[in-house]
Amino acid sequence: MPKARVRIHVENNAETEALRFTPAHLERILAAHPGLGERLAVTINDDPDRTDGQSDAEILFAVRKPKSLADAKELSGCRAPRPASRPSCRSCRPARF
Repeated sequence: MPKARVRIHVENNAETEALRFTPAHLERILAAHPGLGERLAVTINDDPDRTDGQSDAEILFAVRKPKSLADAKELSGCRAPRPASRPSCRSCRPARF
């Protein structure tokens, strides 16, 4: 059974070119690591008015703060699978805003 892809979302800041992650960066990374592209689902956003793609991301790389706290709250909390013997994690508590 194939494993589910890990959802990664990159939230760029158009005003900070030096920190901007582009599709070209992603292509170079995937070319250097064969098979990695089959395990990842990556979205990249440069528009601060758009928030689609953030809420279902398991990993978020952000160069800027979320536009609203509602967006940030959707991203908070631990999504890592846990064994029944350890249903919660002290380090993965939801963020407080």
